[in-house]
Amino acid sequence: MAVSSDLKFVLLEMLPTPELMAQGRELGIQNHLEMVHDCIWALNAVILGAQMRALKEPEVEEWVNDVGIAVADVEDLLRSILGWQPGASNLLPCSFPDVDRVASRHAILLELEEKARRLNYLVRRGSSLCLRKETMDSTYTETSRWQEEIDAVCRTEPIEHNQHFNLMLLHYLSPISARQCLYQLLIPQDYIYGHADLLHVLATEGIPRKEQTKKTTSITLMNRDSTPVLFRLMAYMSRHAGLLHVLASEGIPRNEWRETQLINNALERCYFRMRVGRESTIPQQCLHLHLLVDSRASAFPTTLSAKVNNKLRTLYLRREEEMVLKQQQCQITDIPATMFENLTRLRILHLGATRIQQLPHTVGKLLNLSYLNLSMSEIQVLPASLCNLRNLRVLNLTWCKKLWRLPGRIHNLRSLSIMKLAFCARLQRLPKSVISLANLQELDLEGCHSLIELPKDFHNLRKLTNLSMIKCHSLTRMPNELEQMHNLRMLFGYSINTIGSIEDVISKLQPLVSLEELDLWDLQVISNLKDASTPPMLLRYILPKLKRLALHWEWHNMNDIEITSNNVIWLHVLERLQPNIFLTRLEITSYAGKEFPRWIKDVVRYLYNLKEIRLVNLRRCESLPPLGRLVNLKIVEISGMDSITIVDETFRRLDKLIISEMPRLEKWAELRSPQNRRPATSRMLQWAIEELTLMQCPKLKQFELSYQRVSKLNVWLNNEMLWHCQSGGWQSLIKGIDELTIVGCQELRCLPPVLQSSREVSQLTIIRCNKLISLPDWLAEIGSLKSLFISGCTELTYIPPQLKTRSHLLLQLRGCPKLRF
Repeated sequence: MAVSSDLKFVLLEMLPTPELMAQGRELGIQNHLEMVHDCIWALNAVILGAQMRALKEPEVEEWVNDVGIAVADVEDLLRSILGWQPGASNLLPCSFPDVDRVASRHAILLELEEKARRLNYLVRRGSSLCLRKETMDSTYTETSRWQEEIDAVCRTEPIEHNQHFNLMLLHYLSPISARQCLYQLLIPQDYIYGHADLLHVLATEGIPRKEQTKKTTSITLMNRDSTPVLFRLMAYMSRHAGLLHVLASEGIPRNEWRETQLINNALERCYFRMRVGRESTIPQQCLHLHLLVDSRASAFPTTLSAKVNNKLRTLYLRREEEMVLKQQQCQITDIPATMFENLTRLRILHLGATRIQQLPHTVGKLLNLSYLNLSMSEIQVLPASLCNLRNLRVLNLTWCKKLWRLPGRIHNLRSLSIMKLAFCARLQRLPKSVISLANLQELDLEGCHSLIELPKDFHNLRKLTNLSMIKCHSLTRMPNELEQMHNLRMLFGYSINTIGSIEDVISKLQPLVSLEELDLWDLQVISNLKDASTPPMLLRYILPKLKRLALHWEWHNMNDIEITSNNVIWLHVLERLQPNIFLTRLEITSYAGKEFPRWIKDVVRYLYNLKEIRLVNLRRCESLPPLGRLVNLKIVEISGMDSITIVDETFRRLDKLIISEMPRLEKWAELRSPQNRRPATSRMLQWAIEELTLMQCPKLKQFELSYQRVSKLNVWLNNEMLWHCQSGGWQSLIKGIDELTIVGCQELRCLPPVLQSSREVSQLTIIRCNKLISLPDWLAEIGSLKSLFISGCTELTYIPPQLKTRSHLLLQLRGCPKLRF
């Protein structure tokens, strides 16, 4: 158990918070909180030595387990106090049967007194066990010595469950870091939606968003400015093949790699894993449970309904990787009512991708629940008892396609801050009471195709910062009072289907001065221009904080567009939507004009902070903006630009470049000066692309590039002429790639000889190339090849036999019926 981590979390991250201190003054319970603080401090002083002795002394192990339960109860009570509001019916998990559950001050005092007595009793028990005291800033050297002793015990003595192992190194991390690490283990980010789920769980635990983004995103973790111990820990948990190279590249000495392994081993002991359907005993004191389900699992383990396991705080249901990739649900259809009656201490419940159609009414007894995820389930309605969950902060119902109604008393979820309803296709209306969710900050309605209207007085959601209405096609009008929601920072799917001019659009957005991200849809409905004598109103003047802008036109058939009559209007619209110079992400979709306005043509002057740009389905545009001059650019997508025949840009360093659906593109060349010389910047800097994707570019046949480096190359669909390209630029590009993925190239009958020059490729993936007959013998001669994955190549009959016997090669073959290997 992570008892030491929980003690530190309560001691350093909860008790000193201004919010709890303010509640203490409001309720007049400062003295009682001080009593609890003193007891927690005393327990923390002896917990390290106790955890070490617990491995050998059953009496001390029992004491450590009792401390863990007591601290969990104290944390639950403090969270309930934080959610208490004067003059409202606040339900607290009261342990006295004769006390009314309405949270009066007297009831809170009784609860605190009982918890303080229990903690004080544990302090006295610890003294009788002669536990050694340690200071809060115990040295890492001492911690390492204890860990080495524990490891020696683990090597010589069999231990039934990893839940009982010691967690010395968690004491070395800060409480927030320790909890982040724990939930990152429970919610792997290599799974779809895993990263978003992790951020939501951290939000329910009270971890600030700035801490989440600083320590959970992979980009930040690769930054040397991140916490060094946390970086090494996360790198080890990711289990990438090149981990040791990553550690070395980050300047972490080889003698510290052992430390990284110790930290990871310690963290893995925070929780217990088991597979649904197998007979397995959950440790009695288990607090965090990770259930792995396969396609045959049809019911929850009966042990979850037994009172012996009523201490759980986290229950996470996770499908096998193959089920996730195939988007398969598990076969669990029912939740026993007794399971929720038993697991009343649950704070985090993730039951996504099941066939559950309804929740038992006993869900209302999970009074400590702060996170509930039922995404991709078959839930149709939610029980009214769900509205008793006063501590619920996150409700995720994404892709619940059968959900058609939310509870009418949903306003009772006073703590709710995030509600995800994306792709609930049958949902037609939100309850009127949703406008009373005073703490709601994020509402996701993307893909709710049947949603007809939003509740009246929607602007009452004063704390709302994120609102998504993308692809809500039945929503015929936007909220009239949207301009009163001054706290909005992200507005996605704002439709312009009732406004006549672009100036009207900008006028509507003018009060939303806090907007940082904006998606505008249905720009094609704008059909008139304001009087030319009217001073121009630009987006840059009214949204000074905007960092991301997405502009969408929607056409049923691009060929039906009247170019001569509307080109002026479309150019005018795009001119007026000029963002401020601090914009970092820009997306333009289905713009039907022939040319770009000045602020896009002169990107160095107007968009020099841009890091990501996506130009999608711009069928009529005749030229590209000079994107290669943007030194901060990291991600570029150029797609569906039918009129472009040459890309004459040299990108300096990109994380990702996508060029797709370019039917006339023939040449990718380096931009040269009038004297036919490369610019000075090209001579000095070697340009590099981490990942390059070429998709459906059938005429692309010339690469006139130099100083190039591509780590990962993806070639999709029809690129027939590319494989026969003899230019030196293409040869050099292929020679230096590390990963090559070929998908759906129906013209490919055998691997082209140009790949024979690739001496650094380590991973080769070939998928659904239905005319591929054989792999060449020279493939076995590429010594750098470590992984070969072939799937769905129905005509493949031969691969070199040397590949089968080659050591250190991961060979995977799927869906190749004619192959005899």
